[in-house]
Amino acid sequence: MLIESVIAANAAFAVIKKAVQNGKEISDCAKAIGAYLGHKEKVEEEVNKTSGTNNDLEAFYALEKLNNAEKQLEFLMKKTRLGMWQDFQAFKNKRNVQRANAAKAAIKAKAKKDSEWAETISQIQTALFIVVSLLGIGLLSIYMIYNFER
Repeated sequence: MLIESVIAANAAFAVIKKAVQNGKEISDCAKAIGAYLGHKEKVEEEVNKTSGTNNDLEAFYALEKLNNAEKQLEFLMKKTRLGMWQDFQAFKNKRNVQRANAAKAAIKAKAKKDSEWAETISQIQTALFIVVSLLGIGLLSIYMIYNFER
């Protein structure tokens, strides 16, 4: 998974670099930049998951290569417009916060749904207990009436 993400990130960065070299604006490469950053995030997650394994050196070099590519992207953005890199970083941080909040909201929604199910199951158990108890009392009453005549 790590190697595939690195390859995809490198391919996306190559598209960005080639487009800028051919005279296109960096803003025309937004889709490729998004793909690059998405794959870079996957690589970072994979590196964090696989720490302590034999692939540490491979993960380090993969991340180092992507960090160098991001420095080149920073240069291209700074060359395009003054303050573009800072605006991009602020936007990226804002999006990360939004993703984290969305993940927290999804966890809360799942917990709420689970608690609703637990409450429903508890109510069913209570109702079943009451029905069985009433049935038992009814059967005991009938037994006592027929076996202990007045």
